[in-house]
Amino acid sequence: MARPEKYVIPKLDPPEVFYWGPEIDRQTARDIGHSRYFTGKPCRKGHVAERWVSSLTCIECVLRRHRTPEYLDDAVRWNADNRERHGETFNANRRAKRHG
Repeated sequence: MARPEKYVIPKLDPPEVFYWGPEIDRQTARDIGHSRYFTGKPCRKGHVAERWVSSLTCIECVLRRHRTPEYLDDAVRWNADNRERHGETFNANRRAKRHG
């Protein structure tokens, strides 16, 4: 049984092209150290776009999912719940690492 989608992204029919670069398979991209690859085939949502080597996920799907109101609400809620964990101390540590 398929898992229900938490953040619904509409399926494009016909597929829409978001990338026109050279085609490269996942294994070749991994072997040469790339983080993305492009097959020229649409994902299940109809995006013809690059995909992440690590997760096989379509980059356009990720970008659209991160723009859904449900995702943004969850992100705001998570930030509010974890403010003390990622507050000024966290930022100060990042600055200290960055500037030596």
